Amino acid sequence: MLSDEREIINLCHVYAECLDRGDHQGVGSLFEHGRVCMFERGEPSGAPHVGAEGVQAFYDATGRLENGGPRTRHSITNVILGIGDDGRSASTRSYFTVLQQAPEAPLQLIASGRYFDSYGKIDGAWRFVEKLIHVDHWTR
Repeated sequence: MLSDEREIINLCHVYAECLDRGDHQGVGSLFEHGRVCMFERGEPSGAPHVGAEGVQAFYDATGRLENGGPRTRHSITNVILGIGDDGRSASTRSYFTVLQQAPEAPLQLIASGRYFDSYGKIDGAWRFVEKLIHVDHWTR
């Protein structure tokens, strides 16, 4: 059995793994009880994307898939984890860096920023409640 800390960190990395596989349905399923909010340079970038279907639709609309996948690597670093006194809530702050190698282009940095995530222990498992994505650097 994994510790709460390990389960939460694994959840962070499963999110990145799903994105790198182009598995938007899998990403959406991680937010069955949650939402994703995007910020660019400190300003909200659209309305929150809520629940599995809303989050999947967001990634379907924004994720660039080429030759069957996004050809990306999401790296999550500097994770700072806190678990609430109730043992049923938690939060993390972390950095993200996204590399991509598009056809006929070199491997390049396409985005970096910060995640502010909230979690809840629902039906005995840790789940995302909210992911705030603060994009600091973006290559378009």
